[in-house]
Amino acid sequence: MGKTQLDRPTQLKVVIVLWLILGLWNIWVAFQGINADLGNWHLLSDPSLPEWFKMAGPAELSINSAVLGAALVQLLAVYGLFAGKRWSYKLILTVPLIIAGLNLTSSALYAFAPPEISQNLGAAIAQGLGFGILQIAVVIISWKFLNKPEAKTFLELTER
Repeated sequence: MGKTQLDRPTQLKVVIVLWLILGLWNIWVAFQGINADLGNWHLLSDPSLPEWFKMAGPAELSINSAVLGAALVQLLAVYGLFAGKRWSYKLILTVPLIIAGLNLTSSALYAFAPPEISQNLGAAIAQGLGFGILQIAVVIISWKFLNKPEAKTFLELTER
C-alpha cells in the first residue's frame, strides 16, 4: 500500500505548511531584492557614488540570487516531505540554514557600511537579522517535529 494523506503524521503536515509558506516568502523577498538591485545597477557607474555602494550592489544581487536559488530548492524539499521522500529530511533542515546564513550575511553587509550610510540601513539590518533568526528557529522546531517516530517512519528513516 502506498503512502496516503491519512498516514502522513500531523507534525509532518505542520512542517510542510510552515516551510511552504517560508519558501514562498523567501522567493518573494529574493525577487523584490533582485528587482531593486537590477533597477539600481545603472547607478554603479556614477563616480559620485561612495565606493561601498559599488561593492555592495553586486554583493547584494549575488546574495538575493543565492536566496532565490536556495528557496527553489526549499520548495523541492517541501514536495519531498509531502511525498514522503527520504532525501527531503536533510534538505529541509539544511537549505533553510543556508538561507538564514545568506540573510545574516546581508545584514552584515549593511552593518559594515560607512557610518554616514549605515544610519539609513537600520531597517535592512534588522530585516536580515530577523529573517535569519526566524529561519534558524523554525529549523530547530522542524528538527524536533521530524525526529518524532511517526515522521521518521513516514520518511522511511527507520524501519516500520
